[in-house]
Amino acid sequence: MKYALFGFGVLLSFVCIAKTGLAQQETQLVVTPAIIDAPAVAGESTKRTIQISNNNDYALPISVEVQSAVIDGEPLEGVSNDRYDVSNWVSFDKKTYIFESGETRQIPFTITPPFTASAGGHYAQISIRGLTLESSSGQQGLVFPEIGVPLLVTVPGEIVEDARVQDVSIFPRFVTPNKPIDIEIPVENIGTVHNLVRVKMVFVQGDSVVDELELPPGIILPGTRKLFRGVWQPEQYGQFDAYVELAYGSNRTTTRSQAEQVLVMPPVSSLILLGIFVWLGTYLWPRRQNIVGAIKTIFTAQ
Repeated sequence: MKYALFGFGVLLSFVCIAKTGLAQQETQLVVTPAIIDAPAVAGESTKRTIQISNNNDYALPISVEVQSAVIDGEPLEGVSNDRYDVSNWVSFDKKTYIFESGETRQIPFTITPPFTASAGGHYAQISIRGLTLESSSGQQGLVFPEIGVPLLVTVPGEIVEDARVQDVSIFPRFVTPNKPIDIEIPVENIGTVHNLVRVKMVFVQGDSVVDELELPPGIILPGTRKLFRGVWQPEQYGQFDAYVELAYGSNRTTTRSQAEQVLVMPPVSSLILLGIFVWLGTYLWPRRQNIVGAIKTIFTAQ
């Protein structure tokens, strides 16, 4: 199954520029693609390649290593961090290579899911390190510029694409107009495969949508929760129904959170001043024939 969420990633190249405190020399490696999305059948080996370029003016020893994926988010309750780890499924023919200056090479590797591999997404990271010796002011040091490339392995079968907003209060109950409000939206991937999730905040007054705010999309691994952050700045007073709308999966499934009521009102200090003026008006109006005496009574009352 092809997932459109990674179409953009496969077309990108990732450039690593590492600066050291010794010689302030730049060490440049280029790795393509930036994300590897690899379908693989349980019990069968799949061959893939990763392209590495040495854009330095000197030869460079390079090592490759497969590690557990770096998870952007936190695991859901009852889900272990290594549940979807496939770092032991991946192997390279060699672990070290010598790249001449300006050389570009395709490095092959093999993905072999076990027969017991469950359908859905599984993850690891390919780490590419260069080894350089740099010197300055009589000092020498080893430098290891590193690039981490996410590896996303999808085993075919009964795959579940599902995401939801965590069941917590998201929006503040009372806000003031023209003041930026920071909002955090926890989104959970309760399916079995990675998802590109698009998040939108919607504000409704009566039957009309009065404001919408789309947040940058994010990839969520299965069994994890990720925070999406946005800023809302209301411009008018009133009571609103606010909710979060999600769009995710290969079929762009949409779901929404439960609506919450948000009241946009003046600051408390403004309400206090308004109350004082209302009280003064109420007190002074019946005594308008002797307004000076009424004011003196206010300031001399014990």
